[in-house]
Amino acid sequence: MATAWRSCVAVLSLRGPSRQLSQPEARLTTRSNHAPAITPSVTMRWLGGENDREAWFKFGFKEGQLLECAVRDDAGHTQGTIVVKVLEKKATGPAGHFVDCQYLCASDSHYSWWATEGPGHSLRKKATYHFCDGNSHECQEKLGRQKLIHVETFRLLTDEVNQSKSPTWLFTRPCFAIMEPHLKGLTKPVTPGEGHGLPWVGQEEKASSDGSDSSEDEGREDMRKQISRLKKELAAAEENSQKKGDKRKRPASGDKKKKKKDKKRRSEGSPERGDEKKKAKKKKRRDDSGPGSARGKRKADRSRKRSRSRKRRRSSSADSPKRGRLFGGGKSSSEDSSSPGRKGDRGPFGAAEKERFDDRRHEDSSDEGSVFREASTQGAATNQLKLTEYSQRYPGRLAARLLLRMQRESSLSSVGATLGKKSTPAAALHYLQTMMLPTLGQKVNVRAGRELRTLCTVLDLMAQEKMPQAADIVAQRVKALERACSEGLWGAAQFLELIGGEQQGLLDRAEQYYLSKEFLLEQKLKGLERNNPRQGKGDQKGLKGRGGKGDREKGPENSVIDVEEARRTWRGTWGKFMEMERPALEVLSVLFQRLHMLESPLGKLAKTFKQKDMPPRADCPKTRGDDLLPMDLTAVQEYLTDLPVDEVEAIMLVVLGLNYMWLGGRDSERYRPERDRLTKAQRQAVSHLAERVRDLGSVDKRCPDLLTGRSQLVEAKFDYGGEPIMSLEELKAEQVIPVWPAIGEAAVQHVTSYLPDDLRERIENPESCLLPKEDWPRRPPKSLVRATQEEWNVIVKAAAARGLMVPVEEQDVFRDHNGIMVLNGAAGVKKLKKIGGEMRSMQRFISNFIPINSYQKHLEGGDKHLPYLGQLTLLNQDEDDVWVVDSEDFVSCFNLWKLPERWFGYTCFGKTVDAKLFGGVPGKQVYPAMAVVPMGWINAVSVIQAVVRTLVFSESEIPEESEISKLKRLPETDDLSVIYLDSYDELRRLDRQCAEVLQGVASPRHKRFLKVCQEKGLPLNEGKRLVAATKGTLQGGELQGKEGWYKLAGDKQINLVGLGSCLLGLPEWREFDVRHFFGKAKKALCPTPGAMDEVIMTMAFTALMGTSLKSELEKFIYCSDASPSGGGVAVSSQFMEEPWTERHEGKECWVCQGPFDPGFEFACPALCQVALCSLQCLMDHRNGRCPPARVCKRRHLELPRFGERFAGKQARLTEAVAMAGTIDVQEPYDWHWGHDFFTQEGKDRLEELMTDPLLAAEHWAPCCKLFSKARGRPIRLEDGTVIPGPQPVRDHRHLMGFNHVPVGMKVRLRHSNQMALKSLKALEDAPRSTLYESLEHPHGSWLWEFTLAKKLLEAGFLQSTGSHCCFGGPREKWFEFRNNIPGVHRHINRSCPGHEGLKPYKVTRDEDGYLVYDTAEEEQYPWALCRAYAKGLKEQLMEDGHFGRVFHKHRVRWYAEELKQSTERLGEPLVNLAAAEELARWESSLKQGEEELHLRKLLTMASYRGTDIRAYVTVEDEDATRHEIPYPALCWRWKTLMAFAWDREAHINELELATVVALIKHRGRSSAHFRRRWMLIVDSMVTRGDLKGKKSLRYAGLHASTLRAYQRALKGFLSYANKSSVKLFRSSQLDECVSAYLDHCFQEGEPLSYAGHLLSALKRFHPYLKFKLPESSQFYKNWTKTYHPTRAIPASWELTEALMGYAVCHHQEELGLLIGLGFIGMLRTAEMLALTFQHLVIHRDHHSVSMVIPTSKTSSGNPQVIQVSDHQMVRMILRLRGKHHKRLLWAKSNQAFRNAFDQLVMGLGFHSRTYVPYALRRGGATYHFQTFRNLDLTVQQGRWACPKTARQYLDSGTCQLAHVHWSRTQAKRVLKYRLKGRDWRLRQKNGKLEY
Repeated sequence: MATAWRSCVAVLSLRGPSRQLSQPEARLTTRSNHAPAITPSVTMRWLGGENDREAWFKFGFKEGQLLECAVRDDAGHTQGTIVVKVLEKKATGPAGHFVDCQYLCASDSHYSWWATEGPGHSLRKKATYHFCDGNSHECQEKLGRQKLIHVETFRLLTDEVNQSKSPTWLFTRPCFAIMEPHLKGLTKPVTPGEGHGLPWVGQEEKASSDGSDSSEDEGREDMRKQISRLKKELAAAEENSQKKGDKRKRPASGDKKKKKKDKKRRSEGSPERGDEKKKAKKKKRRDDSGPGSARGKRKADRSRKRSRSRKRRRSSSADSPKRGRLFGGGKSSSEDSSSPGRKGDRGPFGAAEKERFDDRRHEDSSDEGSVFREASTQGAATNQLKLTEYSQRYPGRLAARLLLRMQRESSLSSVGATLGKKSTPAAALHYLQTMMLPTLGQKVNVRAGRELRTLCTVLDLMAQEKMPQAADIVAQRVKALERACSEGLWGAAQFLELIGGEQQGLLDRAEQYYLSKEFLLEQKLKGLERNNPRQGKGDQKGLKGRGGKGDREKGPENSVIDVEEARRTWRGTWGKFMEMERPALEVLSVLFQRLHMLESPLGKLAKTFKQKDMPPRADCPKTRGDDLLPMDLTAVQEYLTDLPVDEVEAIMLVVLGLNYMWLGGRDSERYRPERDRLTKAQRQAVSHLAERVRDLGSVDKRCPDLLTGRSQLVEAKFDYGGEPIMSLEELKAEQVIPVWPAIGEAAVQHVTSYLPDDLRERIENPESCLLPKEDWPRRPPKSLVRATQEEWNVIVKAAAARGLMVPVEEQDVFRDHNGIMVLNGAAGVKKLKKIGGEMRSMQRFISNFIPINSYQKHLEGGDKHLPYLGQLTLLNQDEDDVWVVDSEDFVSCFNLWKLPERWFGYTCFGKTVDAKLFGGVPGKQVYPAMAVVPMGWINAVSVIQAVVRTLVFSESEIPEESEISKLKRLPETDDLSVIYLDSYDELRRLDRQCAEVLQGVASPRHKRFLKVCQEKGLPLNEGKRLVAATKGTLQGGELQGKEGWYKLAGDKQINLVGLGSCLLGLPEWREFDVRHFFGKAKKALCPTPGAMDEVIMTMAFTALMGTSLKSELEKFIYCSDASPSGGGVAVSSQFMEEPWTERHEGKECWVCQGPFDPGFEFACPALCQVALCSLQCLMDHRNGRCPPARVCKRRHLELPRFGERFAGKQARLTEAVAMAGTIDVQEPYDWHWGHDFFTQEGKDRLEELMTDPLLAAEHWAPCCKLFSKARGRPIRLEDGTVIPGPQPVRDHRHLMGFNHVPVGMKVRLRHSNQMALKSLKALEDAPRSTLYESLEHPHGSWLWEFTLAKKLLEAGFLQSTGSHCCFGGPREKWFEFRNNIPGVHRHINRSCPGHEGLKPYKVTRDEDGYLVYDTAEEEQYPWALCRAYAKGLKEQLMEDGHFGRVFHKHRVRWYAEELKQSTERLGEPLVNLAAAEELARWESSLKQGEEELHLRKLLTMASYRGTDIRAYVTVEDEDATRHEIPYPALCWRWKTLMAFAWDREAHINELELATVVALIKHRGRSSAHFRRRWMLIVDSMVTRGDLKGKKSLRYAGLHASTLRAYQRALKGFLSYANKSSVKLFRSSQLDECVSAYLDHCFQEGEPLSYAGHLLSALKRFHPYLKFKLPESSQFYKNWTKTYHPTRAIPASWELTEALMGYAVCHHQEELGLLIGLGFIGMLRTAEMLALTFQHLVIHRDHHSVSMVIPTSKTSSGNPQVIQVSDHQMVRMILRLRGKHHKRLLWAKSNQAFRNAFDQLVMGLGFHSRTYVPYALRRGGATYHFQTFRNLDLTVQQGRWACPKTARQYLDSGTCQLAHVHWSRTQAKRVLKYRLKGRDWRLRQKNGKLEY
């Protein structure tokens, strides 16, 4: 008993030992094992998620069913089987079935005890069983807190259990006592072949197909089948009981025979077709002991036989499988006549001709034993319902009636047909040929005729009971329809059908094929003789090395080619030619010879150039005599007479491809160039082509043969996204270990020591690299270790010896949220390695880390800096330069870097090994884990690239600026660094002579890198080392340093030609073959003519896959543009002057036109390049107080301003600052300039100047006369008289002045103090206002004794002192400046060294006797002092970047406004600001004279994906996205190069590209433009769109934003499906998954649009799913019912009038008009913004307007017209439209319109979001309906597609208006501007505004 208890505990304790059974959430888990070793019949087979999944999923659980389930405990040990009884099915999901069952018995005694007496006793009567999808031992499904018992496999018990007595344990005690009542009620098993089905399906197929649905079919049986089955069971039971009644008694011979025949008759009468039992052998036995003789017995037997035969003839069993009964037909006419009681059938409507059918099946279904009734002619049911009921009641009867009618009708025709006696004659096809087709005639097209023939043939075959043949015809018809729909053609699809063609004669298919083949062969033989250019010409020029005709004919290969070409098709001929390896030039040469025989556009063009007698077509592109293309091939051949023939023909193939591209790939079979000689440019171009073809021929490698090429094509595989897939192989130790580093050379450095700080922190903490747990998969993906245990042990042991692997205990392995270990796999990938001088096939050890990768994030590391091949084509090289390469490659780079120990639990493999392999305890199993960076890890590339970058740039001290990265511009230095994972390459540009000297000498950088690697113990691959090599491979390309070419590597060129030739020789192409060749997915998988042309052109242009690094960069730039009327190209080589500048020669003043005073010439501070004569002219120029033509164009620039206070009469300091430039000046403040500080007006003016937001610096010079300390001192006059000096007014104790002074002096003193205090307080406030302030007074002034003045020094103000004599003054006069301007202090703070010849101080009397002081007359600052002050102030402002910031700010603002009007993307706030900043910065760097430098910088910006230059800006949002921005072409001074008009109409994209082509043709006419790099500014969006071609019909009608929304929705759903590990093989599974995802989005609060976009995307791109997602559609409908959108508040007419009035009052009249039209016309926002004045058609009476809506939501692409009859609106339109009718009413961006509308709303006192533009449409609809009270009229005006939608709009709008409440202020402002707007509109008459 204790053992039993432990066993049951093992079953229950799934969550660990700590979880007790008493806890309510404990889960009872009975784990199912595989089916036991019992061999059940077909009807009792075991079902499970991994065993017959489809039948398991479809199984229908019914109440009362008995199920046998195999179980096991948590340890995985088998625990027998149990029997349960189904009570109720609860649910079915992707993880399995949930069923309530009753436990009955178990084969295991422990389980029986547990379920009856143990802890599971409470679950005996009813428990929920989970029939798991997969392994029940790992199932984690829950059903709330309900206890679950998990089952994996089960089978349904039927009556076969009683017959076979299996399983035996059910019939032993005590189980039989429990099971006996249940076993009696078991149903009879459904045997194979039972029931209705396809007559030709065999027993085995039917048993396998019906077994899974037996329970469901059984539940769906109608009553008649159940009654029939019960009758049979009763008969069988009676027979068995009779047998058992007297076992010893032998039945009589006659009775035995009777029973056998009865049994046979029952089997024939049963519906079991195809299941005929074998007849038992009859043995005659004599019974002499019985009564009667043998003769009498035989006579009695014959009598009984005759009696039974008569009974069988009289009976007409409905289930008899005789011929002629498939459609419910009865007996023949003779038999029918013997039954006079039968009534005829009049069809489904009871009025047709009588037909007699004998079909007991249908009689029994309605009324047992009754005969057929006539169809009623009257009834309440409709005719359609009668027809449906008739077909269901009598299946096949309609077809039988049709065939009989066809037979009768065709019998009356001229062809004749005898009336048969069958009720289902095969007369359909005969009727079609004789009656239907001749009658219908031309009305029957080919498709309908074939469809009728197919249906009639199938009908005849079914009447003849040839069901398999009929099914085959239908199946092939379905295939043919599918092929025809996919290709759009019926040509190939018709051969899939089994019926003959419409025009088929007496010839069969083989004879037709023979005739066609012979005819084609004859034509090719004739064409070969006519088109072979080498026959009959003898030795020719240009056949160097090949001889003439003789050599060509003597070659056995060529003779075979000609013979094979005459016998086979073109592709077969080419395949024969490629049966052996050949040089690339020979392949291209022969391809050119045979190309004219290929039926394709390129082949036709080749034929055209060979047939010179054909006139050119008129629709071909026009050419000029000096155009580069097309070239005449004959002229090319004559020009190349000295070259070998292979080269000549290869060049001609390239030229043919170029001609084909010039023609646009069109059908130009009748086009031929008019000239026969090459121009100079063409000769040079051909020479360049010959150089490249010769370089291709110099490669020492041959193209592979057809068999080898085919094997190369199949080597690489691709996934659905086009990414290559490597085939994983079983690991073999002898192939893996030699690839690894030697012992001691692996795991030599810790990876964290070479990582950046941010990446190192993540790697040191593996938990930080994990995804959020909600993003983890439900269960870990499976990944296997592809190796046997023996091989795995050897590999692990070798890895442990090298430090590549370490042991990990089971408890240390990473587990998911369910406690399941996440283990990884391993496999090998083929790798060729040179060992001992021999190339051997080895294996690269690959860690399959898919399991652990699904739990980790991708870390952004060094992978973003990986270089790209195309970037190296941007290198430039002079004629005397040479590029050399220094290259190093690590040995097994990934295995050199050790991971932290915390990662070992994440890198474990799924196959354990013995711990002794790691030196541990023998017998203990451990998990091996990678100790180094594993290949296959999600972050392996990021980590290794970051490690090598650190090793190169940090450890080796190589400048990072030299790196070539796809995120950086190409470095402009001569030393470049290329880092790609395990390789480091250095490119050096050297002088040719220097390169010869340094050949083989490593660079200093290379030496430092080698030294670092040696110190770190990092092994390098010496076999791949390059040192100062002039030729080397880089990123798959080959750099030819001396020649100056970077091209595709030679071996890759040969491979490309070889693979192309292999494709041409294959009869059909696989998708993988095409992807391998083109490098991307292709739609066409068959070798169509167009696809073959593309392959041929790729082969031909292989020689051109390179770039000349010596190509010079042209010093000018082009710009092309096009319009619907014409196109043009401009060229420029010089930058424009700075924007907003004037061209002023400077001879006279720009404003007053007066002359300049010497030395006094003022430059505009905004640098608009004009000169002015005075300060007044300058201020007039800047402030706009002059003629408009003389106003500064940069007036809007907010320059820093300088203001001088108490400036004096001349304001010399202001003049000096103005002359310094870049600083704007205010009007000087002084009474001389009309300002009185002591009046209120003067104080207000000063306050206005001080609060100027642009004020940057201020200077104060208050009056100093009453502050002099010299007052009161005696004065000596010139005559020696001494008189007292001016009266002192203050001293150190009375700084504010004495009180005893006269009244007049007190007034002057008060004024002086006010000026001084105002100045000091302004300086005191300077730190808070961030202004530059300065205050000047004499050095000996009492002002400096003021407390405020002393505090300034303490606050950090500078004390600048000096004397006038130091600045050119006539005498020594000391001054002092208190300022916070370091630049000014540097220039004016000087100590006087003493100057000679200075004037003394003098005081004289004037004529009136007043004293005259020399210092008073010289109160103005010396001019040099003013210039020094201005210079210092300018330097200070320049240091602070004031002017640069101001100008940059205004340019940014200007660019931002321009970008808002371009595209929606550039109008987004973040993108708009970033793009404007970048363009303004870019513009500031464009200086005249630096054009060539700028062009070279542009070259470094070329995209790494091609040759186009794209400017990007990074927007610092959440994702730090990069956005493409336009190029500032306005900075160039353009000159028109060409301008032309179009001779045809085309799309603007085509016209833009045609303009570019015109420029290319123009350049191609002159050889001076060859081999040069040039730049062209194009409208990239339209040209790119045209290059991509027309949009697929799959995406027609979808906006780009809609496609993006669909993509986001699908991406989210697929992510959800991957995490849920749901299998999406059927539409039902997809429906279930989509509905679950919609429910998930609803619960997570996602927008409803996500669900709508997902369903729309699925149904749009997979139309067959439209009606196969019922549950998902229902979920979406339920969501929409619970969704209540926030609708815009309708705008009333009063508000609309107020908005119009506010717009008009603020000079936005067109905006007001647009708002009015939007309200009246109920326009959507997009419709309003698309309106132009041309769309407003004014009627002749000028009383109404027809408003044309070009595109609308409900117009299906057609324009709509709205009538506007408001007279005032018509007048506004007349007045505002002007002459430019095509201009938009709103010319700015959409965002600008919304911003302007918000401003109007806020101007009326509302919040910006209270009313939105859509409120106009809603309000207009509500107003219209309330006015006219006519719903139909409102629907017509509003252009709604559905009146129901309009009704919802009106109801919700009216309801919202009822709840709208305006504040009093809002109502007043609305009324105010409403009246203003109304008054303005009333004053409009005749298109003019009257005042």
